[in-house]
Amino acid sequence: MTCERNPIEEGILLDVFCLDRGIPPLSQNLNVAINMICQLPPLERRKVNRKIRKLCKKAISADLNKLTASRRRSVSTSLGFKTKRDVFSRDVLLKRLSFLRRTFARQLTK
Repeated sequence: MTCERNPIEEGILLDVFCLDRGIPPLSQNLNVAINMICQLPPLERRKVNRKIRKLCKKAISADLNKLTASRRRSVSTSLGFKTKRDVFSRDVLLKRLSFLRRTFARQLTK
């Protein structure tokens, strides 16, 4: 017997999963999460950005066996890691949050 969840339940589970890890809920529009982060005081915003970066790196390293070296490098580069530029932008944050949402959704379905 399979246990099927409706989209609302999956969104709630994803939000709780994110909040447990100290990042904003990701089940809705990612721009809303970005705006939440940008409205935080500077110290809190820095903490949240560091958590997001850490969670992304952890997710990439968890998939090391599944990813080829070139694919791992391209994922890291697209998320703003391993680049010569040390510029952080809303676009990079959007990519990282999107990556985390996909990763967390995959973890919740296991």
